[in-house]
Amino acid sequence: EIYTVSYDNLTEEDYYNYYYYGIQPQGTPYFKGELELTSALDYVTRNYIPTVYFINNHDEDTLNATMASYLDADSSITSSLTLLGGEGIPADCTAIILNNPKTDISVFEAETLRSYLNRGGNVILITDYRYYSNADMPNLATVAAHMGMQSADGLLVEGDANRYNTY
Repeated sequence: EIYTVSYDNLTEEDYYNYYYYGIQPQGTPYFKGELELTSALDYVTRNYIPTVYFINNHDEDTLNATMASYLDADSSITSSLTLLGGEGIPADCTAIILNNPKTDISVFEAETLRSYLNRGGNVILITDYRYYSNADMPNLATVAAHMGMQSADGLLVEGDANRYNTY
């Protein structure tokens, strides 16, 4: 678990050789020792285990493997949370994640999240331009504005081709 191998840049020939001849493709090795050691030390010296709640009643996406691995490395407990039930935000909540909601949150949920932020809470808001805008999700936009963010028309493009997420 200290070394991992990424096979992101496999060629058609790599797939052919693996399928027909069983030759293991050559991937890029990554050293994860620092992450594993730091996570282990943090786990045994921490007085609490962080609990991250996902709001999931607005057709949110599940976290991708990379983000899930970050939560796992932090030894976080994950749980779902529905704010509409009126139960509020649990006292053990370290952070709340809204991962690409497809529909707007309610006025009550927006007020609950703003109140949580005012008390020093942490909200991770991940949106997709196909679903989120100030006009389409005005209640969520008030939470984003409370955190100092706003949506804008346009496209942000990475100038370095070596850092593209997809090609």
